[in-house]
Amino acid sequence: MKKHPYQIIGVVFTAVAAAELVVLLALACVLERGGTALFVVGLVLGIQVLVFGGIGLGFLLHVRKKRLERERLIADGCREMADVVEVERVLNVQINGRCPYRVVCHIERDGVLHEYRSDLLRDNPALPAGSRVPVYLDRYDEKRYYVDVESVARTVVRH
Repeated sequence: MKKHPYQIIGVVFTAVAAAELVVLLALACVLERGGTALFVVGLVLGIQVLVFGGIGLGFLLHVRKKRLERERLIADGCREMADVVEVERVLNVQINGRCPYRVVCHIERDGVLHEYRSDLLRDNPALPAGSRVPVYLDRYDEKRYYVDVESVARTVVRH
């Protein structure tokens, strides 16, 4: 399974914060106690540890929350099959210089057409219009859903 870009960013920021924390602790042991230099260096590194650590942990917590929500919806949600309307290219976002894709699908219930959109996809899933994908809906809040494109899309191998 590919790592989510936010997870990679979170790991990098958290690693930088951890490295700065190690440097801060090493400097605290080397420099004499109560010196102005230790105070300034400690203040700067401490602020950097808080900023980088906060950003990194924020990204990691966001990825974890999304994964747990997806797993909960698959386990406890209502599964319905939706008709693919289109695979759209999201032009206002770029990941590694490429615009991602998103599957747009519809479910008709009681004469009302409901539209659902998948998460951003790195590769074109090549789902033709009219094909069907499972959508997992929260039983209590229909705004919470997961379009399971990975279960029906073909595997893409880049060479």
